[in-house]
Amino acid sequence: MHCAKSCTSLKRKVQHKVKIGDKVANFTLKDQDGNPQNLTELLKGGPLVLFFYPAAMTTGCTKESCHFRDLKAEFEELGIQRVGISMDKVDKQKQFSDTHGFDYPLLSDEDGSVAESFGVKRSIGILRTKRQTFVIDTDSIVLAIFKSEFNMNSHAEDALDFFRSAGADRTKPTQPPEDPFNS
Repeated sequence: MHCAKSCTSLKRKVQHKVKIGDKVANFTLKDQDGNPQNLTELLKGGPLVLFFYPAAMTTGCTKESCHFRDLKAEFEELGIQRVGISMDKVDKQKQFSDTHGFDYPLLSDEDGSVAESFGVKRSIGILRTKRQTFVIDTDSIVLAIFKSEFNMNSHAEDALDFFRSAGADRTKPTQPPEDPFNS
């Protein structure tokens, strides 16, 4: 009986993991202003780079998010949207955005359901999500995934490089080599 309970609880902890070529399920989360943001609606504005970060107002996440902000012109030139997401509450996302002047939505995934559906939710530790970025085309298909826990500038740069190299043909999914420090 003890094993049955252990096996059942283990099954509940198994996460889904979005892979290149997968169609992302629609979701709605509140942004830093408390407004609901729906993935399907966001994608009407063009493809997007959805970057998960562990915690607002921390050094690494600030560096990463500011880099996405600072590359605004490059993303706009390519017609690409930027959207950040973490498990922080709306008011923390608001503070983060206001402090650093972010010009893109920061979504609040308080219960971690979206992070879990993407396979980036951690089961233990104070950093509740992995640092991963997903390039999503207007048809909700994942075109690329970038992973690096320690190189905060790589996600924005890799996303731009992906779109620059893919040109008009974004239908060829790609995945860069794994970061050896990423779990």
